Amino acid sequence: VGPDSREFAQELVLGVLRSHGQSRSLAAAYVLSNVGRYKERGASGEQSLLKSLLVAHGAPGIKLGQFLAFTNPELRDALGDIQDSAQEFNALELLESIEARFGADWPSHYEVIRVLGTGSVNAAIELADRRSGGSIVMSMAYPDAEAQTAENFRRVERIIAELTKTGPGEQRYGFLRDLLPLIRDSVTLEF
Repeated sequence: VGPDSREFAQELVLGVLRSHGQSRSLAAAYVLSNVGRYKERGASGEQSLLKSLLVAHGAPGIKLGQFLAFTNPELRDALGDIQDSAQEFNALELLESIEARFGADWPSHYEVIRVLGTGSVNAAIELADRRSGGSIVMSMAYPDAEAQTAENFRRVERIIAELTKTGPGEQRYGFLRDLLPLIRDSVTLEF
């Protein structure tokens, strides 16, 4: 993170920790545990921390990061690839998603080949179609994606409330609260 955005990043991190109240050590542990993943992709320590913090808040955090990357040239380097940083879709989540979507009615002629990519609330899965011999791509929502997204919006609202509880904070970060309806609309389109 560049010198002009360093204070913003530090205040955002403190806002997250303070917004989690008594569970702040757990919040910090979760965010810090994911930093290494972004460092492996070439991000600096500060960039990794900021990315991890935003991605930890699911769809609203990812969308907020995308907006910040788009509107702030200095944050573009730090957050420009945040859409590629969405959470991984592991095998258990894939099975849970298939079960939630299809139950016992999973078409037996489909076989999972691989996860092609992930978004903030879903993943693209490549499937072999044993009937036709071809393959198709199917979108699968994360398990409990809607409930998790609603909780993540509540968390982001608490962070923004923490950042804007003073006059100077309101002036600097009030725009984040104004973005939430747009972010909600964008996330709703993904369901």
